[in-house]
Amino acid sequence: MNDSVDVLRSAAQQFCSLTEAMLAAAQQGSWDDFLAQHVLREQQMTVLLGQDKALLIQLLPALRASLQQALEHSRRLDQLVRARRDELGEILSSGQRARRLRSTYTR
Repeated sequence: MNDSVDVLRSAAQQFCSLTEAMLAAAQQGSWDDFLAQHVLREQQMTVLLGQDKALLIQLLPALRASLQQALEHSRRLDQLVRARRDELGEILSSGQRARRLRSTYTR
């Protein structure tokens, strides 16, 4: 039981730290770093989801502040990722327009 508590606590702390690192990378526009942190965070999420739910509920009061902060970081990440998606969509759209124009005028 004690090992399970340690695993769960460690996974939760790492999840929160990785979420914070993802936010920092996204704010700096370091999207490769963001993706690397995302992969690691998903691994911690898998660990969390694989643990005894009753144990998670038992530890929730101790983890609440960290998890709430991770949730807030995740909300901000959603905003930044949406903005980046829109930006990339615009870049792609301009490239497609330029390609069509070149195609039209080189015939």
